[in-house]
Amino acid sequence: AAFDLGPGRATSTTETYRGVLGVEGRLSDRWTVNGFYQYGRTNFTQRATNLVNQANLLKAVDAVQSGGQTVCRVNADAIASNDDASCVPFNPFGEGQYSQASVGYITGNGLQHTVNEQHVAGIDLRGELFDLPAGLLRWRSARNIAGIRSMAPPTPFRRQTASIRSTGRPCRAA
Repeated sequence: AAFDLGPGRATSTTETYRGVLGVEGRLSDRWTVNGFYQYGRTNFTQRATNLVNQANLLKAVDAVQSGGQTVCRVNADAIASNDDASCVPFNPFGEGQYSQASVGYITGNGLQHTVNEQHVAGIDLRGELFDLPAGLLRWRSARNIAGIRSMAPPTPFRRQTASIRSTGRPCRAA
């Protein structure tokens, strides 16, 4: 009966921005410095419709008879702390064997928005220290620093679907 529900659909948009700035300088006739900074950002947005909420589907297909009515087992058991008042039984066997209310309970729309940022900077200092009998003694020092941040806040529907996952916490790497 899943084909009765119609297909899930998703559309996504990705925007990428990048900028680089570099400098070169001569400190003296024996010393030079080079440096750069790079910034990158990617915005990713995905909108999905008619997704099946796996957690709700499991509750909806686990239906029992109670008081002459078909109800979700989660609401018929003796454990009140696990009740889900919005649960509507779903019969997956045969075409059209379910109500629109049950379809509304097991399906929903999802939204994912992720931002990735990257900062990279580097500097290179080099020069000639002094002459030795074997030749010129040169010195070089270089340092690169990179930082990456990714953020994807969770949405209520995404917390319950297996199709889109995120911790919602920023990640940092250097």
